[in-house]
Amino acid sequence: MHKAAELSRAGHELIAYEAALLIEAGQADAFRPLVVVIADEAVQLERLVARDGMSIEQARARITAQLPVRQKAMSADHVIDTSGTLDDVRARTSQVVAAIGQLARSRSRL
Repeated sequence: MHKAAELSRAGHELIAYEAALLIEAGQADAFRPLVVVIADEAVQLERLVARDGMSIEQARARITAQLPVRQKAMSADHVIDTSGTLDDVRARTSQVVAAIGQLARSRSRL
């Protein structure tokens, strides 16, 4: 949080903080607006196997040990689903960044 305050003082309008277990840790409200990035389980499995060299069973166990992505999405102010095409993800990301930027600008006018 210290780094976020420092960046804010330096004039950065938007600051992103990546924390995979933020919701499970009960810290979601400290990071509003909250963006949750999700993918279908089949896509998650494929990516874990490709990226980390896990077996399907290991990947499935990791996914099962975590809070389901759809449940995480319910805590979000914005959701980006990365199951689709790269163009779809880029378009949705642009929408979310624009919405958050607009919110930040409106708050700074208060």
